[in-house]
Amino acid sequence: MVKLVVLIALVCFGLVSAGGFVSYGRVGGGNHHGGQIGGRTRLEPIAIVILSVIMCAASVLVIYESVNTIVNDAQYFTQQNTTKTLTNIDMSALPVSVMVITIVSKAILFLLCYRLKTPTMSALSSDHRNDVCSNIVALFCGLIGSFAYRNKISQEAIVIDPIGAVLISLYIIITWIQQANGQVKRLSGHTADPEFLSQITILIMIILNNYPSI
Repeated sequence: MVKLVVLIALVCFGLVSAGGFVSYGRVGGGNHHGGQIGGRTRLEPIAIVILSVIMCAASVLVIYESVNTIVNDAQYFTQQNTTKTLTNIDMSALPVSVMVITIVSKAILFLLCYRLKTPTMSALSSDHRNDVCSNIVALFCGLIGSFAYRNKISQEAIVIDPIGAVLISLYIIITWIQQANGQVKRLSGHTADPEFLSQITILIMIILNNYPSI
């Protein structure tokens, strides 16, 4: 699963790199009217929706490859005189160190982005959070799979590695669908609750009646 998670990490890195483009959508953006957005500000939610589609597509690819790995491993254990071989899982010092460094750095970036309440930073914080979760699961499952491949534990435990990849991918798909759904509402002119708007209207009228000079 380490190679599969690397694929997710590469796509996530693309999202981070695209942050400059997404943030550009906020520069010189149009005014907001009743929850609707216009001008260059539209680039921001559009970019996030596109990136959400890319992330979901990459996760579907990971699920597909993981299922193939599970089927291959299952045939290895169930078929006699099979030509199938177990998938080699490289969990040497280098990939483990890279994953640990990634977890720490992404956790710091998540905390920094989470403090800024903008759609762009929300998308980036979600991306960093996904990276932290995926790399933790990848490290745990990868180590188990590596031990199983080298017969240090039961070889059947090697299927935990692709199963972990499937779980990570499903989690990423769900979180990015939620992210895209919020941006689609912004693009479609989603407004505040009518009751809330009526309360704001009443409050403004009270202020105007009490302070005619305004």
